Amino acid sequence: MKLVLNGIAGLTAALLAGASAHAADLSPRPYKSAIAAPAVYNWSGFYLGGQLGGVYSHNDVSTPGGELLSPISVHDGSFFAGGYFGYNWQASRLVLGVEGDVSGAFGNATLSGRQQTIAPGVFAKTSADPKWLATATARVGYAADNWLFYVKGGGAWEKVNYEAIVETGGGAQIASQSQNTTRSGWLVGAGIDYGWTPNWVSRLEYNYVDFGTSRVDYTFVGLNAADYKTKALIVKLGLAYKFGGL
Repeated sequence: MKLVLNGIAGLTAALLAGASAHAADLSPRPYKSAIAAPAVYNWSGFYLGGQLGGVYSHNDVSTPGGELLSPISVHDGSFFAGGYFGYNWQASRLVLGVEGDVSGAFGNATLSGRQQTIAPGVFAKTSADPKWLATATARVGYAADNWLFYVKGGGAWEKVNYEAIVETGGGAQIASQSQNTTRSGWLVGAGIDYGWTPNWVSRLEYNYVDFGTSRVDYTFVGLNAADYKTKALIVKLGLAYKFGGL
């Protein structure tokens, strides 16, 4: 009998020990925080950069006095280099900004084919040679971490050297004259910025610019004045330093 009682007591003790261990396994464990999500790229702040690119302009040239029997078309391409600056405000993935840029243009002016004037045996041709370009715009963008996709719009200005040449049918030059004119217009564009680091940002941008029609006065017989209707396509590559960041 004593042996049986001792066995029952040992079995009861073992069962109680197991229940106690199982209850300990079910007790709450200390909370471990989840791995922190990577920080989102910060586009807010002031930036300053340099840019280069190309501009392709199309000029339709006519004469208000009717000196040209047919309009002249001038296509010219130039390279440019300069700088840009701006400021961004970011709210979640929406990025709003303002920006300005100015660049000097370089390259050879493209001379148009000549057109007959109302004077018998007298022909005219002209060229357009941009000297500098400047813009002031507002931007709206969508931030996808290190990528910023944006559209922009605003004003544009350029200084252009126009030249007109009057010559005979045989190509002998009768007269030529140059005029420098500052043009103003509007632009729309789109681009992509990429943040390589919290401070260094590169970009690729496209602009369409309409400078409207500008009159250039000449003072020789055969071409008294010319109206230049100008549109331009611009492609820009840039690299900027963004102050602040993550």
